[in-house]
Amino acid sequence: MAFGHPLCTDCRTVLRDLEAGPERFVSVEVRDRPDLARKYGCETNSVALLSPDGEVVARYLDKPSGTQIAEGIVGIPE
Repeated sequence: MAFGHPLCTDCRTVLRDLEAGPERFVSVEVRDRPDLARKYGCETNSVALLSPDGEVVARYLDKPSGTQIAEGIVGIPE
């Protein structure tokens, strides 16, 4: 889950980079869904890796590297 705001240029860059990568993600605008941002402890320009049951397993303040994503996903049951 990638959190951003339409006026945040860094957020748009992170989202563009994520869209170009192989990982699936959901983009959330904090302006539209402040409840989700609070629930997952994220602000603008944040990426949270979630388990299938919605538990945050990793949180990044910028675009995570492929290695960081892989390390975060290892502990998530399929």
